[in-house]
Amino acid sequence: DIAKGEALSTIYGSSDPLLSTPERRLNLYNIKRFWCTCARCMSDDLIRGVRCSQCPEGTAYHSLERETQGLPPWQCHTCKAYLVPEADQAFAETLQLEKEWRDSLDNTIWDIELIIRKHPPSKAKEVIEYLDRGFGREHVIFRTVQFKLAEAQILRAFLHKLYPGEDRQQSFVQGLTMLCDFYDWAKSKPLHRMCYIAIVRIALFALTSADTYPYLFANSPKGLHERVQKLVCDIDEPTFTLDALSGVMRGDERLARCIRNIASEFTDA
Repeated sequence: DIAKGEALSTIYGSSDPLLSTPERRLNLYNIKRFWCTCARCMSDDLIRGVRCSQCPEGTAYHSLERETQGLPPWQCHTCKAYLVPEADQAFAETLQLEKEWRDSLDNTIWDIELIIRKHPPSKAKEVIEYLDRGFGREHVIFRTVQFKLAEAQILRAFLHKLYPGEDRQQSFVQGLTMLCDFYDWAKSKPLHRMCYIAIVRIALFALTSADTYPYLFANSPKGLHERVQKLVCDIDEPTFTLDALSGVMRGDERLARCIRNIASEFTDA
């Protein structure tokens, strides 16, 4: 509901929901020539959390509002400590890792075919564990990589003839579990569009496996069945509009092309 006298706002610039606040504001400035000071831009960047170097359970977030007040922009939500890279070597290394991975994501992460080829289940697990140690699970880079690796694991299970000797069930369960984890995270953030995408992927992969490879889904853990069923039921929530879902479904044509491209190499061989 909108209260009387409440300011209204709209979205400008990039539609990519996984951009950090500095990236989103810079894109907007380049297009509209002003620096946004909306509530989301000025408050904690909730998709850019990193492990606190001062307490074991804490997550620190960046805030432009603190920066404009002359305070260190990074603060832990648990211990309330301010993190300053110049005085904190561990935190400085985290920010450097963030920069390196952001540059890498810009160049490679969207190439799903490349990810499928290079990441068997064991390698996917290593990457996830590495990023968990480097950022923690509240950072958008961790979740972006998780989302793409999840797609890759499930598609590897479907394209099993290209990867003989692999445990298809392991790939499928690992991928579907990561998709569910991503959805739970995205739904708690201002990322509705990513919820649409994740939920359609979950439904798509679960239904495809049920139709084409019944044993993959049937032999998955019972808890995973329940998670998928619960998430697919979220389509009935008002926030998940049919228009939004249909738009994402059209985007899944990319996955179909990817499968055909990789499978054709096996057929031609």
